[in-house]
Amino acid sequence: MNVWITAPISVLRQVCQRSVEYTAAIPFRVAIGTYNVNGGKHFRSLAYKHLSLDDWLLDSQKNAIQSSLVDTSPDEEERDDRPPDVFAIGFEEIVDLNATNIVQNTQWSENAASWGKELQKVLSRDEKFVMVTWSQLVGVALFVYVNEKHANHIRGVSVESVKTGMQGATGNKGAVGIRMVIRNTSMAFVCSHFAAGQKEMQERNNDYDTIARKLIFPLGVPLWAHDYVFWCGDFNYRINLTREEVVDYVQRREWNVLLQYDQLKISQNDKKCFKGFVEGDISFAPTYKYDLFSDDYDTSEKSRIPAWTDRVLFWRRQYPKDKDNPKWTPGRIVHYGRAELKQSDHRPVLAVIDVEGITVLDSKLTNAYESVVASLGPSDCTVVVQPPDDEVQNLPPGADADEVFDDETLTAVQEAMGTVGSVILVRFVDNKVWFTFSDSQTALKAIARSPLRICGHELQIKLKTEAWREQLEEELALCGDTTVPLIDETLNISECDDEASSIRKIAGK
Repeated sequence: MNVWITAPISVLRQVCQRSVEYTAAIPFRVAIGTYNVNGGKHFRSLAYKHLSLDDWLLDSQKNAIQSSLVDTSPDEEERDDRPPDVFAIGFEEIVDLNATNIVQNTQWSENAASWGKELQKVLSRDEKFVMVTWSQLVGVALFVYVNEKHANHIRGVSVESVKTGMQGATGNKGAVGIRMVIRNTSMAFVCSHFAAGQKEMQERNNDYDTIARKLIFPLGVPLWAHDYVFWCGDFNYRINLTREEVVDYVQRREWNVLLQYDQLKISQNDKKCFKGFVEGDISFAPTYKYDLFSDDYDTSEKSRIPAWTDRVLFWRRQYPKDKDNPKWTPGRIVHYGRAELKQSDHRPVLAVIDVEGITVLDSKLTNAYESVVASLGPSDCTVVVQPPDDEVQNLPPGADADEVFDDETLTAVQEAMGTVGSVILVRFVDNKVWFTFSDSQTALKAIARSPLRICGHELQIKLKTEAWREQLEEELALCGDTTVPLIDETLNISECDDEASSIRKIAGK
């Protein structure tokens, strides 16, 4: 029976400390996309039919290389084009942010459902992907898919959301989060929409802080308890320059100059947001704000200043054992770029990131667990010191320990046991002396001293409860999870074409 998770803390702590013995590294490629769709479902738009979601989600890296003025990509044989294992795709303004939608706090929308189905089709062009789950808070929606080969290795899925609009009263701004465990690596995905406005940088920092603190998943799991956090969205951070200056730098492709005035970079450097997060190098034009179906930045009366509002960042938890590891890295960014879908006033962004997960080797975990259990010792922490059997047999009937252990012998035995560990109780039982120690592992050390040669006696030291391991296994078994699995482990979830068929197969009907 698998009792690892529900075993006592003392057992879990020691098993976790030995994790290097039973875990192995496993690579994952994670693709994170964000797109402010300006209130609609644009994937069936008749305009620009030569551009599709494929160009954003599947072919973005290839298109970026082809459109580059200088091809600095590796040779075809060296290029790593393997597909992602995980897709997390976030949308902002997936519904119009009108008063009705904001006040009603729409948790489900026809637009979101349509996007979910379309994404399923697009992502499965080359290899089949299955949806893990999705979540929505008014205009913010997040969808997570995994390659079908990982479908049976996903667990611990849950969703949560945080409102930040009007100081947390409404959901026109805020975030949705999805967490899951793939193999034995925990991942959290966040999609958020921060406060708008050229000068509202502090409000955006406040939105980040609120979401980072309040996004707590069921069972009290905070964002920072995960191995990886992937955060995307329309963060609305602007560039602290005039429109004319920004457009001029964009035309000259001087991204590094523009980034010096980027509000997100400034806030991050000041440790006011996204502390410890990593972002890919930005070598593409600002993604906001465009005239619809045009390459022109906003030509309306407001003439908004172009900005990199749409971003993807990620964070990796660093465990104590990793701090002295020179090979430790947060991950490798394979691609970070935008796509030229023109149906919205934003351009979509995609980041492809290679990360290192872990997988547990079951047989080695069992060995480590059994080794820990074997080192625990009996729960009564008691050993029995007694003379050899032949000496006991020669005692007269009714003789007690005083006739076996004289004062000199008893004092010597107590001193010997005291050198092993802290003795908290000494008792005389029949022709034996029981020594109870402060912990069970000391009792195991004590029996290693047997036989104890003192004052001409060769004393035997035994555990009071010699069958303590069997007894402990029975106690640990009581801690085991007795819940009957909802899904048969032999079921291939990827064969379920839709939610209804999944439910029917799970139910066995």
